Amino acid sequence: IGEILGGSFESLRANPKAMFIPSLVVMTILGLISALGTTYFFDRLGTSSLYSSPSQPDAADLEKQWSSLFGLYAQSGVNSILTMFASSILTGLLIVTVSRTILGRKASLSDVWQRTKPRVWALIGQAVIIQLVFTAVLAAAIGVFFAFFFGLRIPDVDSASPDDAVGTILLTILGLFLLVALVGLGIFALYCKLSLAPAALILENVGVFEGISRSWALTRGYFWRVVGIQILSLLIMSLASAIVTTPISMLSAGVFAAAAPSARILALGVSVLLGNIVTAATLPFDSAVNALIYTDLRMRSEGLDVELRRAAGV
Repeated sequence: IGEILGGSFESLRANPKAMFIPSLVVMTILGLISALGTTYFFDRLGTSSLYSSPSQPDAADLEKQWSSLFGLYAQSGVNSILTMFASSILTGLLIVTVSRTILGRKASLSDVWQRTKPRVWALIGQAVIIQLVFTAVLAAAIGVFFAFFFGLRIPDVDSASPDDAVGTILLTILGLFLLVALVGLGIFALYCKLSLAPAALILENVGVFEGISRSWALTRGYFWRVVGIQILSLLIMSLASAIVTTPISMLSAGVFAAAAPSARILALGVSVLLGNIVTAATLPFDSAVNALIYTDLRMRSEGLDVELRRAAGV
């Protein structure tokens, strides 16, 4: 675990230009688009009026606010889709860069793009399929919860004792809590099983579904090793994100909001942009971890280290 995490940091130091520049450029552009859209629609909603003198909105104002709210949700959905597409392509670029670093070679941006370009649509298709799998699992969990909730024998309000009503409420809350915990653990386990799919797709030049099946097969027998590494990786990225975002969030919530009520909307836009920049800074580390896990598991199960030594001329 220490070697993989250390190797990820070493990959960032060995070729920072290829590791950080594409991610920062793409995610910053998406962040600017999202921040401008968020600021525009929140401004049309009249959020600043909530902190000034209240007034009863007329029909025109209500229509404007409803259209702005719809536009805000639509913009958020479009931005999520664009971010997913961009992240999948950037992951492919970063995996190629790490694979060159493993061989002791420093790849340029043009070389990495030429290697990744033929697989762009496959990367996007694979990301969509994996996201659909996660969505299906979540939808199934929601269906189980509703079946559990409506299957309960809810006592009649007039005839039921207080103990029966309290017991039903507590049972519902406990069931919801357990379901949320199980779904969260299940989705994380599924993520660990499928996290190597982009690396297999790029480095083995296989199809979308074959890359997913390769990830599933490689993690068989090493699942808990992958889980441990992914947990530590998430903790490192969360800590790094908190160090960057917490002071700026406190500043935007305090100083900016105290200066003028309308500055709250500006602070929200800055927060959205900052979130994308932080994602751009942590995405290379996450991709490096997955690429090194993939390489490590292939060394353990398929003797990939012999091929790598031969390719490196060792």
